[in-house]
Amino acid sequence: MTADPKATLRSDLRATRREIAAGRDREADARRLAGHVLALVSQRVGPGRVCRVAAYVALPTEPPTDRLVEALEAAGHEVILPVMLTDKALDWTLHTPGAPASAAAGRSGHGTVDGLRLGRDGIATADVVVTPGLAVDREGTRLGQGGGSYDRALARRRVGALVITLLHDGELSETPLPRHPHDLPVDGVVTADGGWVRCRPSA
Repeated sequence: MTADPKATLRSDLRATRREIAAGRDREADARRLAGHVLALVSQRVGPGRVCRVAAYVALPTEPPTDRLVEALEAAGHEVILPVMLTDKALDWTLHTPGAPASAAAGRSGHGTVDGLRLGRDGIATADVVVTPGLAVDREGTRLGQGGGSYDRALARRRVGALVITLLHDGELSETPLPRHPHDLPVDGVVTADGGWVRCRPSA
């Protein structure tokens, strides 16, 4: 049986990510990422306007998102977080400002959901969608963890919503990543050191 090229690539990328994460200052990265995304959101919706952002609870080796949630809410924006269902689809919950983001049941399905549940179509209420990913190429192809949760969720996003992926510096792939018909491209990536990088002309 031929090995799935995505599975092999994911294994390699996870190993590289563990090395990258071990050498990063997580708190400094958290603050830089928050600043970059907040500036991008403000540019997207206009000065002084507020919007709804779909974010997520980062895993330990992923670019951190805790300061991002805090910064968005401090600026008056609403944040919704994913709740993984038994079929690996994502429900969404409106995060309560001031509550730790880790209190929401994230992609692992653990934790306590403390906000209003919005259902699987909750992502369609977001003006900006922030996604996890192991890598993204210059055409916006995103390689996730393999469960398909975000591919299914992104199919429900609002037309015109800006979709970005948070990566560590060095994880933007200069070579094309494998893409299946159901894989939906993202508009760009944000890294702590590099900030916003557009991947698709429409973004």
